[in-house]
Amino acid sequence: METKKSYSVSDTESEEMILSVLMNGKKHEVDYIFEQIKPQDFYWEGHRQLFNLFLGMYAKGEELSLISALKLYRSQIEQIQTKSSIVEINSLYVTRTMGGQWVGSNVQGFITGSVKAVKKKRAYRELIAMQNKITTDIQNDVDPDKICTEIEKALMAREPLTAKRSYLTPEDMGKLMLDAVAERMDKERRNKEVIFTSFKMLNKYTGGLEKSDLIILSAGSGVGKSTFAMNIVRDVAYVSDKAVLYLNSEMSDKQQARRYAALLSGVSHGSIRNGIDPNFGGFEKIVAAAETFAKKKIYTVTIPDLQLTNVVAEIRRMVDRFGVELVVVDYIGRMDTMSLKDLQEWQMMEQSARVLKTTAQELGIVIVMVAQLSSNGQTLAKGSSMKNEADLWLNLRRVEPDEIRDYVNADEVGLWNMLLEFRKARNVESGAIIPLHFHGDTLAFTDDKELALKYVKEEEEPAPNVNDGVA
Repeated sequence: METKKSYSVSDTESEEMILSVLMNGKKHEVDYIFEQIKPQDFYWEGHRQLFNLFLGMYAKGEELSLISALKLYRSQIEQIQTKSSIVEINSLYVTRTMGGQWVGSNVQGFITGSVKAVKKKRAYRELIAMQNKITTDIQNDVDPDKICTEIEKALMAREPLTAKRSYLTPEDMGKLMLDAVAERMDKERRNKEVIFTSFKMLNKYTGGLEKSDLIILSAGSGVGKSTFAMNIVRDVAYVSDKAVLYLNSEMSDKQQARRYAALLSGVSHGSIRNGIDPNFGGFEKIVAAAETFAKKKIYTVTIPDLQLTNVVAEIRRMVDRFGVELVVVDYIGRMDTMSLKDLQEWQMMEQSARVLKTTAQELGIVIVMVAQLSSNGQTLAKGSSMKNEADLWLNLRRVEPDEIRDYVNADEVGLWNMLLEFRKARNVESGAIIPLHFHGDTLAFTDDKELALKYVKEEEEPAPNVNDGVA
């Protein structure tokens, strides 16, 4: 007689291993866990409580280790009932790595396996619960169509994106229509949903950067995409008074600091790099700019080994900790993630755009994805689905006086040296452009005519010798 194969709705070892990784793993391993695992994935309540405690520590920026957890939360941990003690759980990662079971690149494979096992068991539990509900409904003579509808809803709820879908009746949409229009008529409510910049034409064309949107900012090498992104970051904090995160993979912290010093003080970036003459007075301007900056909500995370899981984990942590409303990821071309290594660059960027769009929707924030065009523009041209993921695609490029004549009045030709092109936008015709002036001395971009004229005059005048006597 054939016996039925027994099954389990939990994987205790994998759950404990995930917790052990959180206390001992490398940063990218911890980021991966928090990106993939949710509290409800755990079967055992004690494991779920420990995970929530570690998640809280992670969001606060506290060190994730057994010693730190016991030091800060000993009384709370002592109340948590787990299958094994927290000391035994902590030792699992060390035992596996030191004992040679996990070696080198295999570590990530074992961690991925534990994550998949835990999520698989959760899926089994959901299906069993669904099965029991169906059986109960049938026994209670519930209408079959109603049972099928409930099954459909349950299956859709298992997917993170479909769980967020909304289904509206004509009456619901009619009410929402009035509310959505009234929302934009009310300045206070509108400001909660959109983010404005110092670029008047960009605000006019887009109506403001909308929450849940993915914005692609592309440019060729050396055009100024990072500098333009920093102008946007400044605007979010200074113009809209909102919290912003700048995720950087390219510049050192000191390089960023010197750029902000120039952008916010108006002191020449070249002078800052070469050393300011103490008699020139520029340092006082930088002191004032630094004091103001310290009161704003601009947060910076530098990740030299930029990986998609790291990016998403940092975004989640900073949104939870500081209420960040706009994130700049600079830049996707430097992405180096294990799961995407076999893809071509444009395929990697498509995948990154898809994940970042999902993250923006889930968290209700704006994400600006900075991307570099190849010399022939094909990197982004091939990524057609990336364009579909983006709500707004802006391309920045230099422009010569002969070409700018095609876009502006004759008396404005000398004001502009850059174009911001709309490659895709919901409210703007594709191919529309915004003329910009880039003031290289202070790293400032503007679409304001008066400010552009001021910059042009400054550029035509001989620069003061601010570095005399400075080595």
